[in-house]
Amino acid sequence: MRDFTETGLVLRRSEDVRREAVRRNADLVRVDCYPGGDGALVRQYQAPGFTPVTTFLVERPGQPPRPGRLPEWRPNSRQR
Repeated sequence: MRDFTETGLVLRRSEDVRREAVRRNADLVRVDCYPGGDGALVRQYQAPGFTPVTTFLVERPGQPPRPGRLPEWRPNSRQR
């Protein structure tokens, strides 16, 4: 798995997503991500205002399930 922690990719993508959510007057934006390792990817989503709300498992035939995390952002709340 590639390490995007130093590239700013999450920050750039979350800025795009946030702009589009505001343009569409969305009440809620959720993204899914891999929470493994040291949790750096989840923290990257927290930096621009996303809050992790739940975890889940992705079933993979013939392989162990992979964990997932669901951060969300509410454009119309004070969580900006």
